[in-house]
Amino acid sequence: PDLQRFPHFADDLKYIRDKGLALGFWLSVGWVNDPFSAGLKPEDLLLGKDGRPRKAAWNMATDSLDSSNYCLDPSSSRAREFLRQRTLRMMRAYAPQVLKLDFAYGMPGPDVSAPRNPAYRGERLGFELMKIIADAAREVKPDVTIQYYGIHPLMRPVTDLVALDDLGDGGGY
Repeated sequence: PDLQRFPHFADDLKYIRDKGLALGFWLSVGWVNDPFSAGLKPEDLLLGKDGRPRKAAWNMATDSLDSSNYCLDPSSSRAREFLRQRTLRMMRAYAPQVLKLDFAYGMPGPDVSAPRNPAYRGERLGFELMKIIADAAREVKPDVTIQYYGIHPLMRPVTDLVALDDLGDGGGY
């Protein structure tokens, strides 16, 4: 956790559990703020035609916000293992009952960047990143609920719950 942003994280979790509630975490599926400090290299990230890593944010305008993040490329075994290990650590440390996976739609489009492996291009990019997270989470907690923003049938094999509250955003309501 970012203890600058959530300085009382452990106390907050204890409070939640003391009230008899279960934890749920909201995760972006393929963004990483500082990949290089995590041991990742440019070849583990989505790159532009110029060979430089691309950043993305929820607004889908590449590198347009201060909150933009680097994007993992599931073609890279190191990126896959990073995402898997990060998920395993989180699940072991906090045992959340729900993971809301988000922003698969916020990855750069093919006009900006694409995974090196063509099998992960298009919507399969988000699916593959979600699958890595869901599989790792279920290794630790087989009954974890995986929630996703969106109803695309491709996502059904890795999700248990649709985030209906978000769907109005997609329709402009």
